[in-house]
Amino acid sequence: MMNNNPIITVLMAVFNSEKYLDEAINSVISQTFTNWELICVNDGSTDSSLEILLNYEKLDSRIKILNIINTGLASAARNRGLDIAKGEYLHMLDSDDLLSKDCLEKSYELAVVSKADLVIPDLFLFKSNINNVVNKTIGYNGNRDLLLTPEKAFYLSLTWKISAVGLLKTSLLQKYRYDETGLNGDEYTSRLLFLKCSKIVFSSGVYYYRQHATSSTKIISIKIFDSLTTDFRILDLAQNFNLDKVTIVLCKKKITANIFGLTQYLIRNKNHFTKEQEICVQSELKKHFAKIDDSFIQIEDNFFKRVIKRILFTNFKIFQTYVFCRTELI
Repeated sequence: MMNNNPIITVLMAVFNSEKYLDEAINSVISQTFTNWELICVNDGSTDSSLEILLNYEKLDSRIKILNIINTGLASAARNRGLDIAKGEYLHMLDSDDLLSKDCLEKSYELAVVSKADLVIPDLFLFKSNINNVVNKTIGYNGNRDLLLTPEKAFYLSLTWKISAVGLLKTSLLQKYRYDETGLNGDEYTSRLLFLKCSKIVFSSGVYYYRQHATSSTKIISIKIFDSLTTDFRILDLAQNFNLDKVTIVLCKKKITANIFGLTQYLIRNKNHFTKEQEICVQSELKKHFAKIDDSFIQIEDNFFKRVIKRILFTNFKIFQTYVFCRTELI
């Protein structure tokens, strides 16, 4: 069926997703809300993903396929699709995830009634199939009736007490785009968009997020160290928007915890990296370590923790030795 004026654009970046692609696309085709377009951007897949996509394009004129040279970043592929999006609203869908049949309908109805810029459905984490749900995020603490301010949404998202995936005004995304600076640039994008929304609400539709060992977040990779750059950019966002002290403190705590975690990650997985990669990562860690000033230390309520942090963050070699000893003892 031809649809020249879709209300919702569903945007999917695809890379070697042949195993899950049929399920993901069919979850869109089966939506109770029918005025949509599905833009799938094939990011240089080397499996049968493109063939599968082209077959669906022939079956349903609402499905549009872009085939691009591999960018290595889902955010870059999404931006290519964003360039041709026609819907007033946009809903991202990863190529191994699913939408409940009423997800678009529930979210759109609420967007119209509430005039919200972002409507967040429930987020269900599942393994193998949607009958095997391992975790649920429903609104905030089970409450979907809340109307969130941008600042509150930003704060809650720092510990992922709310989901960031939802139905968003396309004009906002086209203005600010998906961040392409690293593996987890979508975390920066999510926080920026929260701050640019005037109103954020929750719907009872469901976004099914698949957990599996082959996802990019589970594979040992040098790209994981991009997360520190993202953490500092998120802190800059919080400071530039003059968010409250509690939010700034949480951003800084996440940074110190991540420096520790990534140093430990390098120690545990150094055999997976070349010597050149190890040197590069060490340099990046040291660069970020140097940004930890006393304001990151004073936020600790516990006196003992403050003393320990002050000692550890005085010298990078001392810090690395401490982390190494802690890692070896575990």
